[in-house]
Amino acid sequence: MAGRRRVPARIGVADVARLEAEIELLRGLDYRRGGAACRDAVIVTAAWHGQLLRSAAAPAVRARLRAALADAHNLAGWTCFDTGLDQAAEGTGAARCGWPTRPATRAWWPTSTTGPAG
Repeated sequence: MAGRRRVPARIGVADVARLEAEIELLRGLDYRRGGAACRDAVIVTAAWHGQLLRSAAAPAVRARLRAALADAHNLAGWTCFDTGLDQAAEGTGAARCGWPTRPATRAWWPTSTTGPAG
């Protein structure tokens, strides 16, 4: 049985690039075979990599990590929707990635220049 991967104390650009590449592979699988083919893997990927928010990182790396995590949660939401899990789809998104949200709309709310919009 494989051991648990430890969350690194510090992350860099290469760590985020690996996450981005993994998301693209999963998105390709989603496009080719549908959300059911990759939903569980997308959810696990988003959850595990979300732990990287606890790691030290340069501001630019942290911003890129948050954007990648938002992308992962977006893909997770769509794969849940594709498989009929509408309520699970609603539970993904910006708030799960550490971004502030508007309580009424749950939409991404830019409050600084370090996020995807800025």
